[in-house]
Amino acid sequence: MEKEIVPPELVKSGKPIIGWFCTYLPEEILLAAGLLPYRIMESSPRTSQARACLSGQLCAYVMSSLEAALEGKYNFLDGLVITNCCDGMRRLYDAWRHFIKGPAFIHILDIPKKADKESIEYIRQCLVWLKEAIEAHYKIKLTEQALKEAINITNQTRCLLSQLYELRKENNPPINATEISSIMRAAMTQPKEEFNKRLSSLLLEIKNRMLESKFSDTHKIRILITGGFIDQSEIVRLIEGLGANVVCEDLCTGIRYFEGLVDINLEPLSALSKRYLNRPPCARMIDTDKRFDYLWNLIEEYRIEGVIYYTLKFCDTNLFEFPYLRERLREKGVSILFLESDGSASYSGQMRTRIEAFLESLMMRKEKEVTR
Repeated sequence: MEKEIVPPELVKSGKPIIGWFCTYLPEEILLAAGLLPYRIMESSPRTSQARACLSGQLCAYVMSSLEAALEGKYNFLDGLVITNCCDGMRRLYDAWRHFIKGPAFIHILDIPKKADKESIEYIRQCLVWLKEAIEAHYKIKLTEQALKEAINITNQTRCLLSQLYELRKENNPPINATEISSIMRAAMTQPKEEFNKRLSSLLLEIKNRMLESKFSDTHKIRILITGGFIDQSEIVRLIEGLGANVVCEDLCTGIRYFEGLVDINLEPLSALSKRYLNRPPCARMIDTDKRFDYLWNLIEEYRIEGVIYYTLKFCDTNLFEFPYLRERLREKGVSILFLESDGSASYSGQMRTRIEAFLESLMMRKEKEVTR
């Protein structure tokens, strides 16, 4: 495995780089402390060393992340924050501490599974512990003003990404999902202020292009991808290569990453607690009705004609959730395709056949509705 190429922006800043995994982690706290958040996004099926440390029946995200760390890919990290979002991540925290030399700072952040008053109070206390751990290790004082400034920066990121996704509601979106994948990766790995400048320029460029060009209606099937963590570039490229339009990703590497602003009028840690627990839920949260209602709103807003549920093998939370969502969507007359992968390319042939058949069935239904 090749060594990780550290983005030049991270090197130039000279700031400590902190690795993170789950989007329930408030990046604002890291930013306010003068640290650079860097999301670890591994999906390689190579896990021979990791299997010597953890059970092989953990998802590819956990296993490939540990494998990469064991091979020294993340030696550039100065610290690591892992959220206790699932059993696999909890085991990754244990393995990283035991088997990886460095980073010097490693912290686990507990995340409740619901968003009631008690849970919000609890996660606020967990954020206090994270703040204190950072202050103690880096010998700094994390001020309320610094937190407010970090919240403003990340809120700007969310607003810009929301504008980008709004453009995808067009009949013929001016940007494809493969390009979106690259943008989302940059949002989670590059310094926020630099990313905001670049995305602002890109949005202006796209909007000017739209004014100068006439975008005709398209007959491509509009697809939404949902499920758990994926570096969605490969699966998106496959779907789009078969003639569909992926116009929304209900994923933690998609719209769930940036939906919902932090209230700047509240005390910072309280505001962060409320935003992160009340953000669009993923499968780990126990409010399945809220989860479906959010998904259904996306289906209506983006005029979705078919849903693809994509998950990694051994992701228990997604495997528990899928039957419920499938039944609810069937009641609404929405077709859904289930895809499961271990992150390897060996699944691409089988997946291609299944996706192709799924898209053909959606197109046949669409043509029948037009002729009625």
